[in-house]
Amino acid sequence: MAKKAAPSTDVAIEYALDDATLTRGMRAKVTDRIQRLAGGHRDILGAAVALENMRGTKRNAEYRCRLVLYFKPANIVAVHKAATEKAALLEALDAIERQVRQQRERMWERTRAKRVKRGRV
Repeated sequence: MAKKAAPSTDVAIEYALDDATLTRGMRAKVTDRIQRLAGGHRDILGAAVALENMRGTKRNAEYRCRLVLYFKPANIVAVHKAATEKAALLEALDAIERQVRQQRERMWERTRAKRVKRGRV
């Protein structure tokens, strides 16, 4: 019997930076966390990260990170503001992970309820 190939977990991630910077380490962290979240699932299609400086100056800056996860059946968005780029990005990543887990739980419960209704537990 032939083995089935594991589903590919390469998720395309787009970045949009407005007067903000992302180090290679921060990009690697984003890629790693999204790839781990997508591992073994087919519901994540891609992601977009928008990071912007809200005040326009580096002094007393406040950064906003908007992270969009292209997710089936509906996209997931997290927006967080913080004093540093890294803090805003990490808070948005935490929120996205929490929302994905909640959505997957709701989908699992819905599927389970349908099976019970049909008599297949």
